[in-house]
Amino acid sequence: MQSIKNRSNMNSKLLLIELNEINFDFLEKYIRKYDLKYLKAICDLNRYKTESESKYNLLEPWIQWTSVHTGKKYKEHKIFRLGDIKKYSGNLIFETIEKMGYSVGAVSPMNADLRMSNPDFFIPDPWTQSDTDNSFWSRKIHDVLIQTVNDNAQGRITLKSKIFLVLAIIKFAQPKNYLEYFLLAFEALKGKKWNKALFLDLFLSDIYINLTLKNKTNFSTLFLNSFAHIQHHYFYDSEFYKGSFKNPQDYILPNCDPMKDAALFFNKRVKNIFDSFIDYDFLFATGLSQIPYAGEKYYYRLKHHSRFLEIIGITFKRVNKRMTRDFEIIFSSNSDRDNALNAIKKIKINNIILFKEIEIRNKSLFVTLTYGKKILASDYFKFGNNKIFISDYVVNVAFKNGEHCSTGHAFLTNGLDGGHSKKKIKVWEIKNIIFKYFKK
Repeated sequence: MQSIKNRSNMNSKLLLIELNEINFDFLEKYIRKYDLKYLKAICDLNRYKTESESKYNLLEPWIQWTSVHTGKKYKEHKIFRLGDIKKYSGNLIFETIEKMGYSVGAVSPMNADLRMSNPDFFIPDPWTQSDTDNSFWSRKIHDVLIQTVNDNAQGRITLKSKIFLVLAIIKFAQPKNYLEYFLLAFEALKGKKWNKALFLDLFLSDIYINLTLKNKTNFSTLFLNSFAHIQHHYFYDSEFYKGSFKNPQDYILPNCDPMKDAALFFNKRVKNIFDSFIDYDFLFATGLSQIPYAGEKYYYRLKHHSRFLEIIGITFKRVNKRMTRDFEIIFSSNSDRDNALNAIKKIKINNIILFKEIEIRNKSLFVTLTYGKKILASDYFKFGNNKIFISDYVVNVAFKNGEHCSTGHAFLTNGLDGGHSKKKIKVWEIKNIIFKYFKK
């Protein structure tokens, strides 16, 4: 394998690979045991410990990646919710680099919207309402991502999404990965539910590699979330987890280690990236990380948000689905909003509020389903004279295994950091490193 660490490209070509929330200290145990040499090559790059916010409620990926993309800490950019990036009036790194005269592209950058005048490509994340680069394939791929990711908890993918997914794989995927697509899908049907997240990251990686090479893009970004997803769901099933907590017996197939599957998968993805981009520099970053959670907490998501709101008599215009438990309700008036607020905040299961976090906005409510106990078929709340059995309207999306940690990692090829000896940085300083790289 060609040396990656000593690569330094004078043509200003840089890849920012966002490996969301990966705990590299934990991952290195898999790297050593299973000789994952491409992931090891990342660890052998110039390594930085990153730190983000000190308050736990700010340790959300959509806050921290906003800090990376803006170069500002939370109290400066003030973007607290996923999908709210349009409220930020400053510059993101993408248009900043474009204005310096370089070509830019991005695939699924978390909580980022399109502000560039002429991107090589731009496909937003599935939760942020933003324009794409307006090419046919970018629009269709974004539509597929929105449908499959937001309906993932129910395992639902529409026929239309299936058709475009297959066509996009044929157009963008590396043929050597066709068998891996098939095996991931086949094993997902056999019970390896986490394979769906890996399948999506393979899809995004292939699209990203294809578009960056085709356009010879100077600066491009890829966001991969499957490892974070698997840590949240399956940290307790890792062969290296030494804690006392266990997942419910019916939660996972026996003798499976999804984190091992993810480690082997990401070793292949990094190999694909290294092999594909010989004349590029690299910056791999995690934003933050996760550690095993010490407790018992269930995460639920509404199955059909609009249907549930209609059943409890709420008048609204539309619902914008966000990640996991969050959603935003849009109203025609603040009067409708206030009536909805009064109805929603009264809903209790076993005397525990179902939606404890409700943010009041102009003609909208940002709502989080916070109930964390196991929901039984007999659990209900009363609406008028009717009993509403909540298990009919929610789906369990996770038994919490991992919690956020402010410490993350960044890995840089030689010369990318300008020869700095400092090995601890804030996540919002990553933008400065990239800016200086293109300014040199």
